Amino acid sequence: MHGRWLTSERWLQGFFLILLLVYVSVWVGQIARLGKETDFLATYTAGKMVIGGEGHRLYNLNAQRQTQQPISHINLPPDDLLPYITPPFFIVPFLPLFFLPFYGAFAVMASINVLLTILTLILLKNNLPGFNSIGWVTVVLATFSFFPWFVNLMQGQNAVITMLILSGVFVLLKHRRDGWAGAVLALGLFKPQLNIIFFAVLVAKKRWRAVLAYLGVALILLAISYLLVGRTGIEDYIKLTLVHSPLVDGFYGIKYPKMHNWRGFFTVMVGRSHADLAAMLTVGASLATLAILGWNWRGAWRPAESKFDFRFAFLIIATLLVSPHLNTHDLTLWLPVAALIANGTIADNSLRVTRQTIAIFFAVGGLVSLLTFPLSSVLHVQLTTLFMALIGGWTVAVSQKLDRQS
Repeated sequence: MHGRWLTSERWLQGFFLILLLVYVSVWVGQIARLGKETDFLATYTAGKMVIGGEGHRLYNLNAQRQTQQPISHINLPPDDLLPYITPPFFIVPFLPLFFLPFYGAFAVMASINVLLTILTLILLKNNLPGFNSIGWVTVVLATFSFFPWFVNLMQGQNAVITMLILSGVFVLLKHRRDGWAGAVLALGLFKPQLNIIFFAVLVAKKRWRAVLAYLGVALILLAISYLLVGRTGIEDYIKLTLVHSPLVDGFYGIKYPKMHNWRGFFTVMVGRSHADLAAMLTVGASLATLAILGWNWRGAWRPAESKFDFRFAFLIIATLLVSPHLNTHDLTLWLPVAALIANGTIADNSLRVTRQTIAIFFAVGGLVSLLTFPLSSVLHVQLTTLFMALIGGWTVAVSQKLDRQS
């Protein structure tokens, strides 16, 4: 049995390595064509505005366009822009980058993403015995060849930071460090759509130390944002995010069918011409998902037990499904889900899940995220959302089974 696993693992490592080499070659080929047209351009534009004393105009789209055009050397039409719609405080840790030329800053951001990914893997392997039983070579190759992670790297995005934060929150909760867990969770408010539900669970479970720490850090981040952009900037941010960007199909390149959530799933299923029906189905599926989430978290708070791992895994999945805005790079959060499933299943012989199965989960998840858009136009099904829903349902079933056994 052990020998068969070693043979299978080598095949999987080879598969992951080939995928990684293909992605790298494609990326190298894309660099010349895309130039500076990556998501990092929006962050770099915002950074240049802040260090140039234009923080109060940070969420004025015309001001962003005026700053972005000389950086990108692209003559942007009035309705074309890579807008910065992330909260102001996110810029602060990266301010030194924006004194560098664009490509230099992008290279540093890519390096930060790689280092934070390795730090996340170290954190999870040191605290999850089941996940730690999978060899380092397999885990690293599986992670770096995971399509959403590589998209995050190519775009200079921040999903890896969210991954590290949520992994840290899980570990801290497992060690009963609720206050620190709440404080760390609040640092993820630069993506509130992937954060608020975690806070709601802490409130529902009456983890008051975590709740107070979260609110305290949130107030500090609000103060930092106010100092950075002022009252006008805060008002412009609220108008931009609540009235426009995540809610309007077609807003500066935002397309519902390209999202990996319930909204994207039902838009692909019924078509953009039936937007009202898609919206109704999205609301219904989201409410059902949240109801299942609440039901799954009922009972005593016992972070030391295996069922906590599955509950937290489904919490991540449910957050992704109901998020109003979810792009491919955000699916990087599947990686800690796989680690949590590995930890809960490999250590429990009754579940009969092997290390090979977990490695295959990495492979299938990456391929699903890669193929979902080409296939959705033919099948009219968003495969990533369906995959998440199936895995999420399984984690709920397992956590309920473990709950009955305890």
